[in-house]
Amino acid sequence: HDHDFNGLFIVKSGSAQHITENFRYRVGRGDVFLLRSGMRHSYHDIDGLNIFNILYSGKIARFLREDLLTHPGYLAFFEGIASISGDTESGRYRFPEEDLGRVLELLEEMRREDASPSPESHFAKIALFMRIVVFILRSRNLGATLPQSSNAKLQEAVIFMHRNNSGLLKICDVAKACNVTIRTLQRLFKAYLNKTPAEYLSEIRLSDFIPQYLNFDGKIRDLAVRCGFSDVGQLNRLFKKRYGYSPREWRKRQLMMSADAEHTE
Repeated sequence: HDHDFNGLFIVKSGSAQHITENFRYRVGRGDVFLLRSGMRHSYHDIDGLNIFNILYSGKIARFLREDLLTHPGYLAFFEGIASISGDTESGRYRFPEEDLGRVLELLEEMRREDASPSPESHFAKIALFMRIVVFILRSRNLGATLPQSSNAKLQEAVIFMHRNNSGLLKICDVAKACNVTIRTLQRLFKAYLNKTPAEYLSEIRLSDFIPQYLNFDGKIRDLAVRCGFSDVGQLNRLFKKRYGYSPREWRKRQLMMSADAEHTE
């Protein structure tokens, strides 16, 4: 299944096989992993799995990106700039036991805010979430996953894409801004992100589009252009290629699933 939100998933106890679109790996106590809007995943071989799910909006995701885009830990965990080998996947980390205890306390505080909401509960939960993000960003292990020289240009390219995302941006523009050839850029993206520069740019645009689209009541072409697509046609092609549905079909499906969930509750 997939989600229409971004989420941090933190394993409190138990274990399971976690399967994403590109990887399959075992998760257990202390593991934290990131799922972006539209990412498909599933669990298999579940053994007493107890997970905290922290769901956060596209607005919060953009806030993190704007303030932390050049931070090595952010690039490694939230943008996935890490060497791909074995079962290593971007957006995945294991808290040391001493950190996990403090993180679980923060999660319990978030749960108490949900159980007894007040006018300021929403902001309290955002503050608690940010403290958990800090634990991730300060991890020495994340810094170690970032090769210090070979991916400097990759980091530069990712930052440039986020800051100059528009329908006019082309991969040749990114290569020129980073003073590398298109072939070098393609090699770096394949080595560290296992995708092409064009695929990564499309994911940036789709990850901006999805959280806004579910409750959007304006013209879809306006939102498409705002998220960096040249037109609705480009959005439709890339969206269907990535998710198997047109944007309208996807939204209808998500709304039906939400209605079914409410009915079940």
